[in-house]
Amino acid sequence: MINRTVSEIVRICQLKGAPQNLPVAPGLALALLALAQGLGLANAAQLGASGQNLMTALASLLFTVLATRLVLQFRGKPERFWQTLLALAGTAVVFALLAFPVAAMIGPLPAVDPAAPAPLPVAAPLLLVIMALACWRLVVSGHIWRNALEVPLPVGILIVLALFLTELVLLATFIAGGDATGAGTGPGP
Repeated sequence: MINRTVSEIVRICQLKGAPQNLPVAPGLALALLALAQGLGLANAAQLGASGQNLMTALASLLFTVLATRLVLQFRGKPERFWQTLLALAGTAVVFALLAFPVAAMIGPLPAVDPAAPAPLPVAAPLLLVIMALACWRLVVSGHIWRNALEVPLPVGILIVLALFLTELVLLATFIAGGDATGAGTGPGP
């Protein structure tokens, strides 16, 4: 089951697979979601983002689970919950792993950590790689929602953006005391 699941998650990242091809595996979905949050914290730490912490990661994890459930329930497709969550979590892990070495090469950003040394000239192209990964992840997440809800891709992307902005506002309001840098499940790697 694991090999087939990993293969399908890679196919989803290539916009060839779909969440309905994944198994209904609640434990695996939650484990991958937790792993994605942990990797997000590690990536943020490499970039010097001190706003990321365990409480923010847990809140982001909870938001992802609840928002996925609510959106699917609203569209009358609650039976797709575990497969959609597994697709979102699995692809988040893939993108976090892809971003990890790039974030390590970039190091702390002066805009995030004023005490950080000036970035090497190589950091600018690497930031473009991070931005490209974020855009790719946005499209992949939109692709997941497109399949889960049976809507066009642009609508899927709008759902991703709406959920990301909602998460930012909620985290800034209730968790981070106005600092919304802790969101980890939106379109960024």
